[in-house]
Amino acid sequence: MTGGVIIDQHLLVNFVREWIATGNGREIQTRGRSSTKKIIESLAFSTMRAREDSIPQAYNKTFEWIFEEPTSVGVRWSSFREWLMSGSEGIYWVSGKAGAGKSTLLKFILHDPRLKSILSVGGDKVLNAGFFFNALGTSLDNSIEGCLRSLLYQYLELHPEMASLVFPRRWLSSVLVEDDVVLPPCSVQELIDGLMTLVAEMAPYSKMLAIIDGLDEFSGNHSELVTLLKTIEMAGNVKLCVSSRPWNVFMDAFHTSPRFMLQDLTRDDINIYVQGRLGNNIVLQPSAADHLADDITSRAAGCFLWVSLVLRSILEGLLEGDTISDLQATIDSLPTDLEHLFHSIWSRVNPRYRSQASLYLQI
Repeated sequence: MTGGVIIDQHLLVNFVREWIATGNGREIQTRGRSSTKKIIESLAFSTMRAREDSIPQAYNKTFEWIFEEPTSVGVRWSSFREWLMSGSEGIYWVSGKAGAGKSTLLKFILHDPRLKSILSVGGDKVLNAGFFFNALGTSLDNSIEGCLRSLLYQYLELHPEMASLVFPRRWLSSVLVEDDVVLPPCSVQELIDGLMTLVAEMAPYSKMLAIIDGLDEFSGNHSELVTLLKTIEMAGNVKLCVSSRPWNVFMDAFHTSPRFMLQDLTRDDINIYVQGRLGNNIVLQPSAADHLADDITSRAAGCFLWVSLVLRSILEGLLEGDTISDLQATIDSLPTDLEHLFHSIWSRVNPRYRSQASLYLQI
């Protein structure tokens, strides 16, 4: 048996970091900065923001209720604002049927300044990040690997100094080798360990939030995804706001978590959206616009996508000179479920324009 000295990689990283911080070794300082940059860049991938960028912005004055106390009569839902302000961590589940607007809501939450304002009460630093699963995207767009890489990239962009602690072996290796060496992708386990390390390191002086949309669009075993989310939840110091359709695997996992069904809460939002779209049309009289808006809102049953497609048909009808009676007949004839609505709209499209229309319907 040969003798030797076992050196803890975290102690070695801390030694190198402190040595760099004192200004010793200009070359090592440069290598340290370069290694940090390499690690962060190795997490990025070309389609990382593609799904989020494709999601429509929330219509003006819609979804404002998410940052207010619940007031909907007859609908029970957990206060999102209270959950943000609470000292406890955990998962908040936004469930809803297809087309209810879950992705638009979560994008709205992620970028609204009130989110950081509420979380920063008490003077804590706030780290927010988001990932939007995309079943129609690349393998990284609908996998655990892609989700973790995206979240870690966003967090480390905010705090690059943490890269050496989150990925100590990679950072040290990069410092000690040639500058032009490209770091290979992390394994999923490395990414999980890295996120858990980051959560632990940031715990004393920050609040962390991850917004993860479209759990049902994950391409793997959904139980494995739930297990990962529960593992992150147990680490503490991080809040997870997730969304999905109300599938059994998610209902079983999150039935004790604060939550709501989105389609139960968006009637006023849908009415605002429809009134805004129809009210801007110079052909319609205000009273006619109000009547059509109320009818569409009532039939929508909380499905924003259904409303968007119906409004497209109505506005095209107005351009073609349809009367109010014609428009009402169009609304009456359209199915109230998405699948049959798609077929109905498709059957009305001129064959010459179907290739263009198919791009619109691929939602």
